[in-house]
Amino acid sequence: MPYKVYYSFLHRNEDPYLADTYKLYRQAISGSSSGSFEYVTGHSAGKVGDPVLVTGIDYVSGCDTTYNYKVSAINSNGEIFCINPVVSGVNFPC
Repeated sequence: MPYKVYYSFLHRNEDPYLADTYKLYRQAISGSSSGSFEYVTGHSAGKVGDPVLVTGIDYVSGCDTTYNYKVSAINSNGEIFCINPVVSGVNFPC
């Protein structure tokens, strides 16, 4: 059975932190084995302002697995070091 993880974050999408895209990454940890952060989805920045709200849903299938998430803001120069929220410890008991 898939589980839904709702995410929402705010970003001040103005100079000098102007983003074109936001990328969501997920890391799955099962027992003592943890993988690397893997790309889940991207969102177009769409607008400029303070704040810009980005929301969505991620579907995960593993129970007794812990999920960590991080978000990166990206522009033509690469990752912008103004937003790096990390959420740790999302899990669903079996």
